[in-house]
Amino acid sequence: MLDIAHAPFPVSYRDLWLPGAINAAALPSSGPGNHPLTLTGAGLRTTAQGVHFNGAVTSNINCGAIHNAQAKLNLSFRFKLDAPFVAGVAADQYLWGKYIGVNDYIAIWLENADGALYFRHRSGGVDLFTLISAEVAWKANTWYHVYAATGQAAGGGAPTDGARLRINNGAALTDADATALPNGGDFIIGDLDDPGAGTGFVGVITDFFGGITDVSAVSETALYHGCPQGAGEHNYTLDEGRGVTAYDRGAGGNNGTLDTSATWSFDRVRQPVIGPDGLGDYAAHAANAVDITGDCTVIYVAKMKNVYAPVNLFDMAPLSIYPTAGSLVLELWGIAWRFNHCGVVYPMPVNPAIDDYWIIVVSTDAVGTWRLYLNGYLVTTQVGVPTVGLASVYLCNNGGTIRPDASKLLLLGIASGAFTAKQALTYSRWIRDMMNLPISI
Repeated sequence: MLDIAHAPFPVSYRDLWLPGAINAAALPSSGPGNHPLTLTGAGLRTTAQGVHFNGAVTSNINCGAIHNAQAKLNLSFRFKLDAPFVAGVAADQYLWGKYIGVNDYIAIWLENADGALYFRHRSGGVDLFTLISAEVAWKANTWYHVYAATGQAAGGGAPTDGARLRINNGAALTDADATALPNGGDFIIGDLDDPGAGTGFVGVITDFFGGITDVSAVSETALYHGCPQGAGEHNYTLDEGRGVTAYDRGAGGNNGTLDTSATWSFDRVRQPVIGPDGLGDYAAHAANAVDITGDCTVIYVAKMKNVYAPVNLFDMAPLSIYPTAGSLVLELWGIAWRFNHCGVVYPMPVNPAIDDYWIIVVSTDAVGTWRLYLNGYLVTTQVGVPTVGLASVYLCNNGGTIRPDASKLLLLGIASGAFTAKQALTYSRWIRDMMNLPISI
């Protein structure tokens, strides 16, 4: 946990929330204000970047025999390879499958023969469809995002195609076939079957979402921006970072089990986080008791899980702080990434990429001058209304279940005194070094 006693200059915290202190019901505050954030769904997670698979027969996540004869299914996930993949360099590598036998399966894999990514449904020995990506060369240590769907039908803005395949939000490959899924076979992430045949994926898979309802073309694109879709479906955030259970955070509740050769993958950052699911999880102290009056500074450190772009369809609020009077004091939110102060919206000059680490420092004083710093540097200065009254704090939304967000909190603090530009820079560098964040400051 962060050693708050050794900041580079004296900091007096009114409230300080560090995810490592989470208990069963709340995240206590380490500051003297002692205002715990009550958890609704959100809980202790980690900065794990997903699950690593090594291609062995025991390297998979088995989610059970679900969706037998399902009329439709849509999948979204990200992957990165340990080594480059092109034609002829390695055996096939299966990323997902539901397999009964060689004549009956549906699967997604990288094909050794031509280097492309294949999405195929085979039934009774007949290929119902095979969608083949235009990409035939895949880099190592580079994230790729796959969307695949079958059984999609017209209506509700959904595409009329039966089957679809998109890579990195590119043009969709389609097939009219809309045959239901195989009536059997486990739902496997990281391989075709459990146990596999030594042709499993070699690399990391994360953010695995699955749905059983039609998805509109716009919602498909929203998935590429970090927005989970659907209800009563699957959401494997794959950020547990420990144990052998990959929790399904959708309403389906079909948890997966990591086989013995599947392991949690971390980059250089190994920190606890509050990990919402992006569908409605949040944390809040809604009692209008948190002190942000006078000269003070709000510090927000997170692993960003959205690019906050207009195609997201709905607003998302990583952090919202409201005063007793009800007028907006501070809100950081999208669809367009923006800082909303007292009802006036100031667009942010940059958007995060998924999995970027951001340190946001917002200082305010008794006369209503607000300064927002991103990763140590001043982004905007605004003069507006000074804070009056105590506040409610909402993490991952802006009140109840409104504007759910999936970004993962590493630290949230409220300190007395308005940080100067030099203090914001120095403090941000200290947080970066203490948490080993990959940020250039």
